[in-house]
Amino acid sequence: MRLIAASLLAFACACAQAQPFGFVVNSDGVDTSMSPDTLYRINLATGEATSIGATGFQDIEAMAFDENGQLYGVDDASNSLLRIDAFSGAGIRVGGIENNLGLNATTSFDFGMTFVCGSAQPLLTSDTTSQLFQLDLANNGRAQEIGSFGEVSLTGLASAVIDGEFRIYGIGAGNINQGLYRIDPESLQATLVGPLAAAASYNDAGLAFAADGGLWAITDRTAVNGQNAGGQILNIDPETGAASVAGETFTGIESLAITALDCSGISDGDGDPGDPDGDPIPDAQGVPALTAPALLLMLAIMLMVAGRRLKH
Repeated sequence: MRLIAASLLAFACACAQAQPFGFVVNSDGVDTSMSPDTLYRINLATGEATSIGATGFQDIEAMAFDENGQLYGVDDASNSLLRIDAFSGAGIRVGGIENNLGLNATTSFDFGMTFVCGSAQPLLTSDTTSQLFQLDLANNGRAQEIGSFGEVSLTGLASAVIDGEFRIYGIGAGNINQGLYRIDPESLQATLVGPLAAAASYNDAGLAFAADGGLWAITDRTAVNGQNAGGQILNIDPETGAASVAGETFTGIESLAITALDCSGISDGDGDPGDPDGDPIPDAQGVPALTAPALLLMLAIMLMVAGRRLKH
């Protein structure tokens, strides 16, 4: 009986890992088939989205998981950094303070965000001002400008450890400089990797790495050439910028988060694991990733085990 249960559990976990899933928010609210300002779990292979719950905020344009699996978002309507419950969708301002970023309340920034290994200060970019900010979580998310990309406008950020090296990427605003960019963690300079040639015209986009190292983007195609079109799901090669279209999804998605930032593979220069500053790295925790069939299988396993125990 235990062998059968273990086999079924392994099968369920395999099903859960078979397809990449991400988290998105319908921030534009133009697609009537989606609930506005709601957190969705999206199948990146098919574009099918499942509603999780209302966020309670009007314009979440950036999302990212930290190293511990906590989901964060930034609301452009109130310039607020949020903690988001990945199980209910509910958002809450860090520190309970509106405009905890401390930025100009009248400016529309169009944010993108990612976390940095070994640091509690995530990076935030604006595609309207080309500024790069560092957010101080110890000070309720207060934003400090640390650089500018000049004429390069980045609408989304993503980071990962690749071949022992911590890397940061950005996706360009589609109406200005469509393409994949690599950002030097020290100089903060953005260099074009590739133009995303397969991608259709878009405005904003979300960018995120999956646990297997795959780089994904979802483009917002609201009012492109005067018409609303479904967002494209792109699988991007981080070495060349070549993008393949994996599918199409709803209109009005401007952010994407997939999994916790995993910093365990960073080399400190001597071949030993460690973050760039040599500080201890917290163990990354997983995020909810089970498909509906896998959940049903796990429920069946639990019932089988419970029934077996009752007989004894």
